[in-house]
Amino acid sequence: MMKVKHFIITIKSIDLTTVYVYYISMKLSQPKTLVDYLEWFGTITGLAGAIIISSNIGYIGQAYISFIISAIAIMYVGWKLERWGLFTMSLGYAIINAWGIWRWLILPLI
Repeated sequence: MMKVKHFIITIKSIDLTTVYVYYISMKLSQPKTLVDYLEWFGTITGLAGAIIISSNIGYIGQAYISFIISAIAIMYVGWKLERWGLFTMSLGYAIINAWGIWRWLILPLI
C-alpha cells in the first residue's frame, strides 16, 4: 500500500475577510508491489466504469465489465492486506456487477 511520506498544510490569508486557502501537498512513494499496482488499477478501472455510465453513451454492459475488474482487483488488495471490510465490500460489488453483466450483455443474446 502506498504510504504518505510528507503531508504539509500551509495557510495563506487571501484578504481581510479571514478567508483562508489551504495548500495541501502530498508526496507519495512509487508503487513497489503487486498490491500497490492493483490498488491503482482497481481505482482507475472503477472510475472508468463510472464515467462510461454517467456519460450515458449506451455502453452499460461494458461499464459493468470495468466495474467487475475493479472489484476483483480491490478484493485482492483487501485480502492481501487483511482488510476484511474492503474485501467484503468488493466481493459484494463483484456479485452485483456479475448480475449487471448478465442483464446487459448475456441475457439479450439468449
